[in-house]
Amino acid sequence: MSLLHRIDTRLRVALCLATLLSAAATSHSQDAPKMQLPADQRAFAAARTISDPQQRLDAMQHFVQTYPKSSSASRAQGDIFDSLLKYFPQRTAEIDTQARLLVKDAGKGLSKLSYETYVADSLAEASDTGVDLPRAEKLAKEAVAKYTESDFDKDALDSAKKYKQPAPTPAALHSRFASDRASALAALAKVDMDEHKPQPATALLSKAYSLDPNVDEVNLLRGEIALDQHKDAEALDDLERAQLTGELKSPWREKMMELYRNAHNGTEQGFLADMDAQYARIFPEPFTPQPHKPADTHQTALLELFTGSACGPCVAADLALLKTYSRNELIVLAYDQHIPEPDPLANPDSIARAKFYGVRYTPTSMLNGKSLWEGGGSRASAEESYKEATKQIDATATKPSGVQMLLTADRSSDGLIHATATVSVTNPQQLQKALAPDPPAKPTDNKTPAATPAQTAIAVQTTPTEPHLVTNFALVEDDIRYSGENGIRFHRMVVRALAQPASETAKPNKTLDATFNPATISSKLKDYLDGYEEKNDRFGKVKFLTKDTALEADHLAVVAWVEDTNTHRVLQAAFAPLAPATPQSQTATTAGSSR
Repeated sequence: MSLLHRIDTRLRVALCLATLLSAAATSHSQDAPKMQLPADQRAFAAARTISDPQQRLDAMQHFVQTYPKSSSASRAQGDIFDSLLKYFPQRTAEIDTQARLLVKDAGKGLSKLSYETYVADSLAEASDTGVDLPRAEKLAKEAVAKYTESDFDKDALDSAKKYKQPAPTPAALHSRFASDRASALAALAKVDMDEHKPQPATALLSKAYSLDPNVDEVNLLRGEIALDQHKDAEALDDLERAQLTGELKSPWREKMMELYRNAHNGTEQGFLADMDAQYARIFPEPFTPQPHKPADTHQTALLELFTGSACGPCVAADLALLKTYSRNELIVLAYDQHIPEPDPLANPDSIARAKFYGVRYTPTSMLNGKSLWEGGGSRASAEESYKEATKQIDATATKPSGVQMLLTADRSSDGLIHATATVSVTNPQQLQKALAPDPPAKPTDNKTPAATPAQTAIAVQTTPTEPHLVTNFALVEDDIRYSGENGIRFHRMVVRALAQPASETAKPNKTLDATFNPATISSKLKDYLDGYEEKNDRFGKVKFLTKDTALEADHLAVVAWVEDTNTHRVLQAAFAPLAPATPQSQTATTAGSSR
């Protein structure tokens, strides 16, 4: 894991907000001219594209020397640390210097303790048997000794107030503290294991497990100890739990499968079903959402979630809304991003959609093209985030736009998916009202999201512009099974591909078509992920946990929506599930008519 992934939810939100502010100058619509990045950001971006480890390291070191006050300097320092540990673990003097620098730059209080935990854990994990263990032990012991719940609560509440986020509930605060302290105990336990001290490591892991049994590293380390003690049944249980609660990389995943086969007569046929059942036990629904009372509306809203399978704060944003609203009221799309870690559910179209909105961090959500919420939270915060989201959805999503849409989708005998959208502007006055600019948001409390830079630029326009309407088509896969680093196993409404937007006119009954070839899309996804592992603009060389790019035919559907590219406003959306693969299969959904 990289350092950026290791920092806790509280620090991630702060970094995300800082990134958003630094990106304000570059946010733009599809049709706006691109503004050149400042020199420091161009240099940082160039350094991130380098795949050769030594050259990338040299470029990052040159960057921090040249631009020490850049907003990206801390991220570059973390990249230097990660690169040294991953590729040059023998350079212990440089690693020790970088470790001390990271902790020093973290500041004071819980921020410092959080960095001590994660730097210690990184050192202990490096090169199988650890690197710079005296430094790792010192940092981990200090973090364990000073990490108190009262300090954590005060820091979290102060942070929520500073960044105008809703105050966490006492239950959410305790859950986050327990997870953070369990991680600190696990970091110290890992040092003990590297130093061949299994008894104190076992004691630390027992304390960590009692605090939070769903920390992936706690379960992995327990599995390692059980294997050393030839307790195969316990080891299998721990490794399976580690797989479900976070990530399980080689060689531990292979060892888990070996243990499973040994326990099931040499077969792994029932593995997925067993893991699904265990996931349901470990992660029951954090609350029960209530079905939404259908509204008499002419609008089907579109909620676009920019998320990541390694994004801890995305967990709250990813849950519950699909169980509340019918797809005649609200359609939810998930665009996976490589934030904060490489994500095998991401694709070029999901990345492009994020760039369209100027999205630079996860979780970010857009309701009908306007910002819905910022920040995020863990499972313990799910109900809190859900209530805030439904309040805003109910207040804004059902306003008529003057646009109607009929969407049909079918699957031909050759496997191609054909979609047709019939769009009409039935009320030009309602359309103009829907596109009227909002004033720049000036939050007066901790619940109102601030305007994004792109929205602010749109809002200050004094002269109305002629609408530029387009229709977008998305092929979505509903219910993908993938256990990512944030512990979510089933991913809903994941965008697999977008069709080229089709320009609209105000003529009634305008018909537009799109065709998707699942086999071609699957092949392109594989090529994209293979290429991303070798070269990308963020991480250097990477290795995905899995790369299952085959699309499940029974889980596919088509979503279409009309939007104005000048304002980003989404005016109407529609959802069409796909019937089984027979030539006669066809389904349709109507949006914009009375219900």
